[in-house]
Amino acid sequence: MKARMLFKSCEAILSFVDADNYAFLNQPNLLKVGEEDFTDIKIREPNGFQVVEELLYEENVALKELESKVESISIKLKFLHKNQTLQFLKKHHILWIIRDAINRVALTGITGFDSPVLENSLEESITVYNSLKDILVIYENEFTNKKIYQNWLNQLETSIIFLGSENFEKFDRYTFIKEHTHKVLGIWKETVSDWKVEFPFKQAINYEVANLFTNATFNINYFTDQKGNPIETAKVALGKLLFEDKTLSKDKSISCATCHKSELYFTDGLAKSPGTTRNSPTLFYASFAKRFFS
Repeated sequence: MKARMLFKSCEAILSFVDADNYAFLNQPNLLKVGEEDFTDIKIREPNGFQVVEELLYEENVALKELESKVESISIKLKFLHKNQTLQFLKKHHILWIIRDAINRVALTGITGFDSPVLENSLEESITVYNSLKDILVIYENEFTNKKIYQNWLNQLETSIIFLGSENFEKFDRYTFIKEHTHKVLGIWKETVSDWKVEFPFKQAINYEVANLFTNATFNINYFTDQKGNPIETAKVALGKLLFEDKTLSKDKSISCATCHKSELYFTDGLAKSPGTTRNSPTLFYASFAKRFFS
């Protein structure tokens, strides 16, 4: 537990400066199948804190496997301690780190993703928010407007109190995002202006928004290699025609719309779609997915 909390205390920075090793330490307890081609299929065993948590609380603890997983974590942490540096970080990097952490807590932290057995996610989110306070204290002198700095500390402390107000089952996630996540994102925007930061490129979530649930939240161009507007009228019309065209199927009997019905939130409402071995997942937010069926 102590190691996990210390990991969470540096999560904001580690996930930014070394995303691969962060993912190793925080990956879900699922096998990963890497397939270059039919002759080169690799199955990768999961590692990290989530895996150890699940092993610890199995009815019959597999001690050898547990020791192996703990050792792999120890080796990884020692490597990071010896080789990691923060010397390259500039002000815009710090702002990215803070915003990523705020969004991560809201979108995965409070959901239980990181702590599937103990459901210790709220305590871990408190640790992350306390780490953001520590970062801001270091950068206090960058604030021209000291009121923004004080607003940060006040709002983070208010959010921490809210995170500790209920247990995992009863926690009001909607209110947390609406009254806490969005407020700190608003202060983050003010900080960008106060620090006079210009970002070298755009990210998946637009810098101008302080709300995760608006039409302007996502930078659509981040998810496509198309030139110009990816949702201009002609492209949308073409997409609709292709989506409903049965002639594209092998026997010309079904289209995409057959299994992804708009009135059923772009599913078909069935456990298994006809002629398949799987159900039809919703297409909502499909454009933001990195991969399918893997």
